Amino acid sequence: MVIKAIFDRARREPDRAAMSANGMNWTYAQLAQGILDAEARISSFALPPEARVGIAVRELAHAWFFILAAEKMGRLATALPGNSTAPQIGMTGIGLWIADGNVEQSWTGPTLWLEEGTRIGFDERHDIAKPVVEPAHDFRFVLYSSGTTGLYKRIVSRGAARDARIALAIEEARATGEQRHYVGDFGPWTAHGYTQPIRALTVGSLLVFEQRMEPWNAILAHRPTDFFMTPGTARRFFQTLPASFPRQDQMKVTVSGGALTPALLETIQSRLTRNIVQIYASTESGLIARTTISGPEDLLDHRIANTGEIQAVDDQHRPLPFGQEGTLRVRRPGMAESYFEDPVATAEHFRDGWFYPGDVGIVWSETRFRLTGRASEVINANGDKIAPALLEDAIRAEWRCADVAVLSQANTGAKDSLHIFVVDAKNLDEKIAKESLKSLTPSFLRIQVHHTDAIPRTTTGKIQYRLLRDALRKN
Repeated sequence: MVIKAIFDRARREPDRAAMSANGMNWTYAQLAQGILDAEARISSFALPPEARVGIAVRELAHAWFFILAAEKMGRLATALPGNSTAPQIGMTGIGLWIADGNVEQSWTGPTLWLEEGTRIGFDERHDIAKPVVEPAHDFRFVLYSSGTTGLYKRIVSRGAARDARIALAIEEARATGEQRHYVGDFGPWTAHGYTQPIRALTVGSLLVFEQRMEPWNAILAHRPTDFFMTPGTARRFFQTLPASFPRQDQMKVTVSGGALTPALLETIQSRLTRNIVQIYASTESGLIARTTISGPEDLLDHRIANTGEIQAVDDQHRPLPFGQEGTLRVRRPGMAESYFEDPVATAEHFRDGWFYPGDVGIVWSETRFRLTGRASEVINANGDKIAPALLEDAIRAEWRCADVAVLSQANTGAKDSLHIFVVDAKNLDEKIAKESLKSLTPSFLRIQVHHTDAIPRTTTGKIQYRLLRDALRKN
């Protein structure tokens, strides 16, 4: 779908804007040239047919040339997520790594190093007029998800399912070539960082990448119509946004990857735009719910998308009646059916055609549901189940701390302990604080406060509770 669309557009509208990244701009003709250039560089290594391509390129535009070239060639590719290393992501069969100087080498084997100042796509030495057919291979790209546990798991994007999912997303969003998408610094190994460019390039939109500390310059230059953020990236964005930055009311802000809080909503509305949408989605399932947000009253419940399904189930996976809290499971056309080469994680989170994202909630009707916590992180104190986010929000407000994470620990022959990790607490009298929390946590025998320099989070802002548990065990 996307390969043929790019080359068709490059021939019809060669000067149409395709990508902008850190001040450099590419037309669709230059994008097609760059894909052919990247293909030639990969081909020069004479890889066996089954060899996979690993992409460890910090410059997102350059990474995308090689991602699209690998797809055109029928090779499975993957990108190195965040600050992880090649062994950590568990990807095997990599016949060629492509890297730039911004990524520290953490692998062995052949590597194509991109020199500083590389300008792919500007050398018109390839013939973009040659017919291009859509590749027929099944596995296209490996994405990574950390939503269910906080640790990375691999999801392979399969050709027919991926294209059907993209076509559905284009239809639902009424996507057109006139849109301008600000992708920012979302890597291609993330759901948004992969899906958004594929969708935009299929319909002929403009992609705007920006990996500098001043993203507002790219926003002012391109006036994007669509801006995606997670609560974590939003926090960083508004921390450095100049007070003089003008409102962007032409822009729709979509928030996902965590709860849109009243405080963040007020910040977006007062400093950026009132056109705000909250979505509930995952790398595994795709979009399940889309809710237009006008005020704090819209933050409680999610509106289920036409093609999304959600159920609350009990411990035996039996659907619960509307209004009863349970473990949530979801499904949608084109969603993943398993984790890549990981049968254990697959058995835990995929069942009978449903995906279990690790959330607890209440389904009110066929069109509306509410999240109440996380199944994998819910605090269970002798049968009293408490969502960590509720305590974290209360502690953050009461203690005026920069960040906080809460988890429980079972004690043999005794009640559970509540562990509170805080960063830079400015209003913390531990004795008073513990007393005030007892009304919220009556089942806990003791409350322990741990001062730390940072809460471990994924690149999309989700707390890595397992790393905190590991730290407790070591101590």
